[in-house]
Amino acid sequence: MPRFRNCAFAALGSVLVAAPLPALAQPAWPARPLQMIVPLQAGTAVDNVARILAPRLSAALGHNVVVENQAGASGQIGTERIARSPADGHTIGFVNDSILTMLPNLNPKLPYDPLKDLAPVARVAGNNFAIAVPPNSSAKTLAELLAQARAKPGDIHFSSGGNGSPQHMAMEMLAASAGVKMTHVPYKGAAQALTDLAGGQVQALAQGIGVMAPQGRAGKIRILATTGTARSPLTPDVPTVREAGAGGAAGAPAGAQLAGF
Repeated sequence: MPRFRNCAFAALGSVLVAAPLPALAQPAWPARPLQMIVPLQAGTAVDNVARILAPRLSAALGHNVVVENQAGASGQIGTERIARSPADGHTIGFVNDSILTMLPNLNPKLPYDPLKDLAPVARVAGNNFAIAVPPNSSAKTLAELLAQARAKPGDIHFSSGGNGSPQHMAMEMLAASAGVKMTHVPYKGAAQALTDLAGGQVQALAQGIGVMAPQGRAGKIRILATTGTARSPLTPDVPTVREAGAGGAAGAPAGAQLAGF
């Protein structure tokens, strides 16, 4: 019988895909429809890319690729399912890079080993972040938001898709590089984190530009800055973190490399 390692596509700044690794003398693959597990909520940046890619994979492979979301624990629950699925090449995962790199470094007791249980195949997409506040926030710029955090340490609450998620890490690195303290509020998924930002239950959020830009154009949130070295074509009027000149964050060396500052 052919043997395959389980697949994991992976995203933060990136979405990657892991496809099966066939052994010698395997039968034709795929032999039936493939299941693409996204261990994050529907409507997130990773999920959006997965649903764009799935029909193209279906056309290329000649079998349907069915996307299924199984969110929870910052992606741990769905990723464990990917890792424990039969290693026959018919289950693939579509995950962000925090699931493969950040969580294993934050939690040594993860229910999966990204090096032993998953076989990354390709980086599918890159994704810079937008840093936003509620539409009625008194902070009109990133510098003003950080000034508020500096004046009242811990009073600024930021949401994320969960402990160790890309949203969590990006804001923690922004705070550390700017020398301020903000309070993390983890949610079960990034979609809920964005909903509560728009509703004013939290004061800040960093999330993928592709998800945030439509909300900003609709006036549901106010985007203060974006990560990366150049302005995003999705938010051409919004400055980058560097352009915003937000104190230490403008030159944050460590945060710049991981969060895209």
